Amino acid sequence: ISGSPVIVEGHTGEYRWGSRFSVYTGLPSVIGWSWHVRQHNPLIDGAIIDKLIDEVNNFYNSGDNQIAKQFLDKYQVQYIIVGDLERAYYDASGLNKFQEMVKQGGLRIVFGDNSPNTTTIFEVVEVIK
Repeated sequence: ISGSPVIVEGHTGEYRWGSRFSVYTGLPSVIGWSWHVRQHNPLIDGAIIDKLIDEVNNFYNSGDNQIAKQFLDKYQVQYIIVGDLERAYYDASGLNKFQEMVKQGGLRIVFGDNSPNTTTIFEVVEVIK
């Protein structure tokens, strides 16, 4: 990957496996490790960070493609991570929307095969408003 594209990945409580891609790659994510974000931004109201976490959770859980597209546009996300963590934490009906978005041409699979046995990375090709 060239540059610093924004990614979105599942969020977990501290000392779990959330934010694993942003931690190991240094790529910016919509919300990183919660405690780290709070430590490095002590002047930001914690409610703002909680809202980001809620938005990530809603993005993954919602089956509504329009909500997903609005989220991707708002945070300028270029890559979406769906792996074992996201399958464990989020609703399957919400995760299934990504395959529909591939069929519509808004996403493309750049890694994995979108099966339960692999991590799949989707690239945002087009965000329809």
